[in-house]
Amino acid sequence: MGERPPDEDGFGARFLAAYRQLGGIPSVFTYATLNAIQTAGREGFDELLRRSLTLPYRVLGMCASATPEELAREVVDELRRQSAGAIVLLLALGMGL
Repeated sequence: MGERPPDEDGFGARFLAAYRQLGGIPSVFTYATLNAIQTAGREGFDELLRRSLTLPYRVLGMCASATPEELAREVVDELRRQSAGAIVLLLALGMGL
């Protein structure tokens, strides 16, 4: 009675726990966003991420069906790809390429 399906229960809290465990950096989110994510369910989760991070639609689309842990893995992987790309760009600029 009144219980949410297991995959909906604590979606945001489970996402943050997995995100941190996978080495995600919480400081990419504002304090207000971290609090919103902590208490968020699946509905509207993509909007929270979209307002905070630059993620491809492929990752944002996973909010509707992936587990919080799967989504956290994709977000961490995407942020690492973006970071690596930025480092390569900075190195190329520094070398005058």
